[in-house]
Amino acid sequence: MKQFKYVYDEKRKVGYLCDYILHGLVKDGYLSDFDWRSNSYSPEILDYKLGNDSDIKKFLLPFSELLEKILNSIEINKRRILLVPVPPSRSEDDQEYTTTPGKRGGKNRDDRNIIFCGFLERFLKDKYPSIHAFNSLKRIKSIKKKDKKMSPAMHKKTMGIIMPNSEKIHNDDIIILVDDVFTYGNTFSGARLVMKEKFPNAEFICAAIGRTHIRD
Repeated sequence: MKQFKYVYDEKRKVGYLCDYILHGLVKDGYLSDFDWRSNSYSPEILDYKLGNDSDIKKFLLPFSELLEKILNSIEINKRRILLVPVPPSRSEDDQEYTTTPGKRGGKNRDDRNIIFCGFLERFLKDKYPSIHAFNSLKRIKSIKKKDKKMSPAMHKKTMGIIMPNSEKIHNDDIIILVDDVFTYGNTFSGARLVMKEKFPNAEFICAAIGRTHIRD
C-alpha cells in the first residue's frame, strides 16, 4: 500500500515525502514491477518529471503537508517564506532544454519545479500570507549523465543567481529549496552554497518529493 513518509531531518534541514525507487531495480530483480507500481510513488514521480500540470498537482496536497510540518518546527515570526525551485540538469541555452510537457519515454520538462512552486504558493497563500515562489536559481552549465556524481562544490560551479529576481530576497528570509528527487543531497548543497554566498543570514531548508532508494 502506498504511503507518504513526511520525513524531516531538523538537524540537516532536509525533508522528503517518500522513497523514489529507480525502475532499474525492477529489471535487476530487486522487486517486482507490481510492487514498484502498487507500493511506491515512483511511477507518479516519473510522471511529475514529464511535467503535465495534472501530474504535478498530484503532489500539491501532500507536499504542502510536508511544508507545514517543516514550518511548524521553526520560528517564522515576520520573515518571508520563499519557495526556490532547484534548477534542472540542463541549462536554458542547451538545445535539449524544454518547457513542453513530455510523454512517457520522452524528455522531462525542465521547468517542472518552477511550475510546482507556483502551484504551492497559491495553495498555501491563505495559511502563509508571506509565502512566495521565487525563481532565483539557474543552471549555467548543463550536467551530462557522466557527471551525475558531482560534489556540492562542483554543482555550485554549474549554477548561478537569476537577476533581478534575487535582488528582492531579504537576508533574513526563510528559503526553501524545492526539488523533485534527491539522492545524497549534493545538488541541494550546491544550490544552498550559491544562495548562501549572497544571502548569508537567510535560513535554508531543502524539501523534495522523493529520496532515491539506495540498494543495500
